[in-house]
Amino acid sequence: MSAPLRIGLPKGRILDDAGELFRAAGVDLAPLRADKRRLIHPLEAEGLGPVEVLVLRASDVAPYVEHGACAVGVVGNDTLEEQQPDVLWPLDLGIGRCRMCVAGLPGVDPFSLEQPRIATKYGRVAKAHFSARGLDAHIIELSGAIELAPLVGLADAIVDIVETGETLRQNGLVVHEPIFDVSARLVVNRAALRLQMAAVRGLLERLEAAVAAREEAP
Repeated sequence: MSAPLRIGLPKGRILDDAGELFRAAGVDLAPLRADKRRLIHPLEAEGLGPVEVLVLRASDVAPYVEHGACAVGVVGNDTLEEQQPDVLWPLDLGIGRCRMCVAGLPGVDPFSLEQPRIATKYGRVAKAHFSARGLDAHIIELSGAIELAPLVGLADAIVDIVETGETLRQNGLVVHEPIFDVSARLVVNRAALRLQMAAVRGLLERLEAAVAAREEAP
């Protein structure tokens, strides 16, 4: 019997949004909701053979795929740009869309400062963006409530993902500059592409068709 195709999926909204695409690809994620305490969910996918789904923190998906614990996974390219894992990104799933942005108080231009203080969960991304502008930003790494930092003087600006911008508006903040668009990507372990080629390529092709059908829908 062949080894199951192990898939790492992130908790939260991306998991909910991915359900439709994976169902169209022959992998029904409904059992994941029925038993949320189970760590490994064994499933059957017609034409793909046995499947195991791991529900992980979004920041953990890429390491699980990179080191071979999962053959494939779903993770936002914000996390991929920050972590720089050695994985393949063959498909944009078109879900979880938002933007990585520089934001802050409207009267403070971080690009006019010699060494702006930037609060963020994305230290690598922030450092690279300001370096490209010729600025040596001082990065303050935080794990939550990033919008609070400029309000209390901890930072001159923030780098974070922005979906609707409502949280920024409610706190009197504005987007100073977008950095890149964000969406969820299918990522693949390099060795798994060779060792489980039929299952990995089968899932990839089905997801490509599901994404194309979704984009064509009125």
